[in-house]
Amino acid sequence: MLGGKQGWKGVLYYTQNVTIGTGRYGYDSYMLSEQTINPDDSTDLLLTFENGNVSEETGNYIVDSAEVFVGDNSARGEKAALSRSETSGIKLTGSPHSLFGRQGLTDSFSIEFWLCPLASGNGEVIFSWRSSRNLESYSLYQNISATVYGSRMRWDFTNVFDIMSETNSSCMLMGTTPLIPGTWTHHEISFDAETGMLEYKMNGITEDVRFITDSGFERGTVFEAHLGVPATLNICPSYTGWIDNFCIRRNCDKNENAAFLYPEDGGRFETKIFTLGSNGAKVLSVDALATVPEQTWVEYYVRSAESPFDWTETTPEWKAFTPGETLEDVDGVWFQLAADLYPDGACSVSPSVSEFTITYNENEIPVTPYDIRAVAGDGYVELSWSGTAGNSMSNTAGYIVYYGKRPGEYLGNDAAEGSSPIYVGKKTSIKITGLENGKIYYFAVAGVSASSPQIIGQLSQEVYARPMYRKRQ
Repeated sequence: MLGGKQGWKGVLYYTQNVTIGTGRYGYDSYMLSEQTINPDDSTDLLLTFENGNVSEETGNYIVDSAEVFVGDNSARGEKAALSRSETSGIKLTGSPHSLFGRQGLTDSFSIEFWLCPLASGNGEVIFSWRSSRNLESYSLYQNISATVYGSRMRWDFTNVFDIMSETNSSCMLMGTTPLIPGTWTHHEISFDAETGMLEYKMNGITEDVRFITDSGFERGTVFEAHLGVPATLNICPSYTGWIDNFCIRRNCDKNENAAFLYPEDGGRFETKIFTLGSNGAKVLSVDALATVPEQTWVEYYVRSAESPFDWTETTPEWKAFTPGETLEDVDGVWFQLAADLYPDGACSVSPSVSEFTITYNENEIPVTPYDIRAVAGDGYVELSWSGTAGNSMSNTAGYIVYYGKRPGEYLGNDAAEGSSPIYVGKKTSIKITGLENGKIYYFAVAGVSASSPQIIGQLSQEVYARPMYRKRQ
């Protein structure tokens, strides 16, 4: 049995997008893990809070201060940050390699985060960047901010784009869906430098769009984004509530699956390689204790071999199976199990696997031969023993004889019958010829399993004899 009451400690070898949760009968069970953002080459800033503190995960920003509490009420993963309006939130300074750590023209970008407000107040500030840009004869104030007005999200871009008018370059996007205290929602704003589209989405649904072009529509000359003097990024400087998975990217690729609780492609876990104990044993069936809600699915796999060495991701071959059904062509004393878990269509429900129960045949070891006798002659030794081969109730199909010139070392190769060991079938005696007179030889006998010739029983008691030439009188 794997899992269940015993738990999963030390059982698994590989996991992807799965985590431990509570399943059937309250057992620890493997289920899909909630999605978190993984940084890639386009990630400019990332705060997931998964390590229990506020640390920027790309290395592009330095956390100057963090007046937030990291707790377990998360939107994705296990941790999130709680901010209070009377504190200053999180302040970060960008390196010269970051989007907000250098001045000049910038390409496409996006900002996204999860939000769970504790109140529906107005004027709360979720994100703020304030700077200035030097023109030929004057300095131009710049601002990018995300604030709450009328329980809705509002985004402001002031003097960021070149140039909507000679005196004012302001753009505002307003959400239409109200924020509900105690409810997590996903927010994303993106600017496409190719089309000029500035789009705000909430929970993956477009709330507002502006085209930063000379026509104000999709077609026209795009006004580029131009960031001024590097300045501090302020996250939650005046906000009461939770925030999670705050991310800035240097592209406008839409995170279409951001609102999904579980990964659309599912997850997988693989056990370590286990042995059934005795040679020739094989897995007959595997049952699974699992919870599989409607529209979700679990696909199970098994593979096996006679040796635990030289296994790869694809060798031995994985074979899909149905829990509880008899397994076909699964041979070998070493085996490994795997499961692919898939969410429902909305990626909001996960299956879980609590336990595996393995049924297998454990081959009986052949009875050890006894009453071993060795009688030497001229260049030969006659060996005899007692055993159970030939008995219909016995698991012994025959015998194998070992010989050599050192106690416990059966490496002989000078017998006419062949090198050690010699298979003799069901016979209980053999005359081993071609031996050197005057040399002492050591012998032992073992039974061979009727289930598999690879299963050899324990060696008998060792006997010895010294062939000699004796001239007859």
